[in-house]
Amino acid sequence: MTFLEEPAPSAGQERLYAADLADDGYVWDLTRAWAHQPEAKEQLMRLFDATADAAGLTPRDRAVIVIAQAAAVGDSYCAVAWAKRLTDWADPQTAIAALTADDEPFSERERALADWARTIARSPCSNTPQDVQRLRDAGFKEPQIVALTVYC
Repeated sequence: MTFLEEPAPSAGQERLYAADLADDGYVWDLTRAWAHQPEAKEQLMRLFDATADAAGLTPRDRAVIVIAQAAAVGDSYCAVAWAKRLTDWADPQTAIAALTADDEPFSERERALADWARTIARSPCSNTPQDVQRLRDAGFKEPQIVALTVYC
C-alpha cells in the first residue's frame, strides 16, 4: 500500500511494529509509513486520545466517527480497519451498517457523531448552526464539541 521504502531500523520503528504484531499478527501498511516518524505518530495518537477523552467518546463512538469519515472520503483502508474494531464492541451487522452509512442500528447520539464526522471530512467549513445544535441536542457541551472537532 505504501510507496515509501522500508524505514530505517530504530527503537520507535521496532515499538510500532511490535504493537501491530501483538495486536493483529502483522504490520499494517500505515504503520510502515508512520515508522519513518514514530515520535510524530505517538504525539498524534496522544492528541487523538486527549480530544476523545475531552469529548467523552467511547471506543464505539470513535469507531463510528472514523468509519463515517473514512467512508465519506473513500478511504476503504481506515473504514475496514475500524469496522473490524467495531465488531469487537457491537456485531458484524453494526459494522456493515456503519460502512454503508445506514444509521438504523445507532443511537441518536451516534447518528449525530457520524453526521458531524461526515461533514468535517467532506467539507470542514460547511457546518451550520443546525449541525452544532444537533450535537448539543445529543448531549454535547461546547468544550466537547471543540474537542470532537479536533478529533475529527
